[in-house]
Amino acid sequence: MKRPGGRSARIAKAVTQAAQEVLSETGMAGFSVGEVSARAGVHPTTIYRRWKTPESLMAEAALASARQSIPIPHSGTLEGDLRALFTALAGYLETPLGRAFLQIGITATGPDAAALRTEFWAIRLEAAGEIVTRAVARGEIAAPANPLAVMEDAIAPLYFQLLVLGRPASPALIARCVVAAQAFLNA
Repeated sequence: MKRPGGRSARIAKAVTQAAQEVLSETGMAGFSVGEVSARAGVHPTTIYRRWKTPESLMAEAALASARQSIPIPHSGTLEGDLRALFTALAGYLETPLGRAFLQIGITATGPDAAALRTEFWAIRLEAAGEIVTRAVARGEIAAPANPLAVMEDAIAPLYFQLLVLGRPASPALIARCVVAAQAFLNA
């Protein structure tokens, strides 16, 4: 029986933190389980017991980082929540760890890559969908047929700006994303 908060939890936290540090410094290209194990103070086999591939470790580290760095806001209004979410997301994606997060989400390869990518985005979009759920509960909007699709459509311009155009997200772009999300939700 696993003990919550016991030795396993401490090791997982240390490994995840070390993986985030390595990703932040080297990106995917320089990521090494050996370097992660050295920083976390554990043997590489300890890492491979829990994370079968380097990609799965990178994905979990990126997801943990995104959860911490891009919390789901609760400002009390749909507009405030969207603005805070998009601002935090844009800021995070411009950090070294955020850029590694983008690499993992787009270019990760290996036997588990597709499943990890799908799981990663499902978790993040579901969390962001809380904004929509709360707006419905407050009576700001009617329940959309697919709140996850709304979040996908609203967030896409930020990724396009960063990935395709190679430019940081401006406050004007964030404002346009907020307006677009509200339009999708009120359609």
